[in-house]
Amino acid sequence: MSRHVSRPMSALAHKAFGTTLILPSPLEALLRFYRLTGIWTRRSQERLHLKELDDHLLQDLGLSREQVEREISKPFWRG
Repeated sequence: MSRHVSRPMSALAHKAFGTTLILPSPLEALLRFYRLTGIWTRRSQERLHLKELDDHLLQDLGLSREQVEREISKPFWRG
């Protein structure tokens, strides 16, 4: 029984299809992950602070309580 093993396309094959596959170095990948976790942390903190605002401050920001509830119900990874 013969098995076909799928292999990644070479850079030349990608050029033939009009795409380029460039993988980040391990350090670049780590830095991207570090930045992403920072974004997630800030987003989560901002939503917690938003939740604590009273209706008067929300009105000053032009937000309704319903809008805030929708925003704070989102998972941290969603913008």
